[in-house]
Amino acid sequence: MGAQGKQCTPKLPPVPLLPLGSPVSLRPWKELRETVRSAGIHSPARVEKMQVCLVLLLVSCLLTPIGASILGRCVVAKRLREGGLDYFEGYSLENWVCLAYFESKFNPSAVYENSEEGYTGFGLFQIRDSEWCDHGRNLCNLSCSALLNPNLKDTIECAKKIVKGKQGMGAWPIWSRNCQLSDTLDRWLDGCDL
Repeated sequence: MGAQGKQCTPKLPPVPLLPLGSPVSLRPWKELRETVRSAGIHSPARVEKMQVCLVLLLVSCLLTPIGASILGRCVVAKRLREGGLDYFEGYSLENWVCLAYFESKFNPSAVYENSEEGYTGFGLFQIRDSEWCDHGRNLCNLSCSALLNPNLKDTIECAKKIVKGKQGMGAWPIWSRNCQLSDTLDRWLDGCDL
């Protein structure tokens, strides 16, 4: 690259995926090996390295947590409303949905470690472990992992305790920056059938 010149990478056809439940065979690997050899890559070490990379890629796909997903905006709004957050302590549902977006992009299983400030945020609202769950003072009386549940029940109950404090929703600096003075909060519920 750069001063070295361009690196030539041969174009390889995609490896066919087997339907679920199919017996596993080595045929795709043999075809891949032949394709690689016909493309001009004759080194057995390179072929083996490519096979290892493909196996690692496959394993990483299989290890992805099942059910770990980002919730839709309207799903979040509905669960927060059902949990009693609409106008809880005077804050509209739009404020809560806005907060959820800016804290986790609607990902209830988000975990973010802030090493500069010495805390880890958990779940939809990135609730800080140093104060609110069992890694710290545990003011919500729950485990931090409970804040990662997509049903949001523990997250909502903990958020209610946080917002009852003297800072209200200002306990989340990101809410103060992105939601508090927004004149477009109504858009967070656009198209949601609540």
